[in-house]
Amino acid sequence: LQLQVSLAEVDGARRSEADQKVQLEAALGRVEQVRYFNLISLAAQAIERKEYGRAEELLVRCPSPLRNWEWHFLSGMAFVSHEVNMVPGKVTCSAVSHGAEHWAMGTLDGQVHLKLGRITAFQKTLTDSSVPVAALAFSQNLEQLAVVRGSLVQIIQLPRPTFGQTLDPQTTFPVRQYLTAGGPITAVAFAANDRQIATATSEAIQIWDLTSGTELRRIEDESPLQNVTFRADGESMAWTNGEKVRYMTRNASTPTTIATVSNGVAQLAWRSDKKWLYVVSVGDPWYVQAWDVDARTEAGRFVRLSSSE
Repeated sequence: LQLQVSLAEVDGARRSEADQKVQLEAALGRVEQVRYFNLISLAAQAIERKEYGRAEELLVRCPSPLRNWEWHFLSGMAFVSHEVNMVPGKVTCSAVSHGAEHWAMGTLDGQVHLKLGRITAFQKTLTDSSVPVAALAFSQNLEQLAVVRGSLVQIIQLPRPTFGQTLDPQTTFPVRQYLTAGGPITAVAFAANDRQIATATSEAIQIWDLTSGTELRRIEDESPLQNVTFRADGESMAWTNGEKVRYMTRNASTPTTIATVSNGVAQLAWRSDKKWLYVVSVGDPWYVQAWDVDARTEAGRFVRLSSSE
């Protein structure tokens, strides 16, 4: 009897210890959540005062698992230089890296204007061709830039400047890979693993292996094909052809239409949680829709502006 009582007491103590551990973890989680929103609030105040360096320091301290749309919104304001950057020539395309660390602009005369790093930025112009730049894309790890001219994609290796670092103006940007599609390319995107890249032409979406430069898959669809983008989980992708937003999983044989936008689509972008696809319309007024790709339903319409607003 005494043994049974002792075992019951031990079992009760273990359960009590487990419950206390759960409660402690929950309390620490609440503390971390409060800390996150305090940092977000302080960063927003710093941006209002135009103290962008201070805002960056606060945003970098935010715990990664808690970063949501408000963090990305403030990052776009804090990490991008607020100087007016004049780019010579007619701009044909642009790209901003995830987290807004780098930006690039392509021009009609074939130049690529780069600004790398936050706050203390390194700027360089690549002028190795006179063919107009049609599309640009940064890899997720910020180590590569895809530059599209005609039917050719150059994969350029980028340096990784750290905060406050000044790079030598003579820094070179070696070309890692050349890919040649079947026709003029209208869009380009890196997969989440940075080992594959997708291109869109008037005839097909092509997926390439960046190590070997070989074509892994060709997806034919109705013209014109534009705005190709990979979902962050790497299991699916989306693109547009005119008014239709097309979606396809890795194992599917054909794409499906998840949305039709009467004005046409200007741009696509995935939300950080990988569930929603943002669709920016063309026209006046224009708007931003969020689509739940799994449910095939519109989750919300966030912006509706006219040129006069």
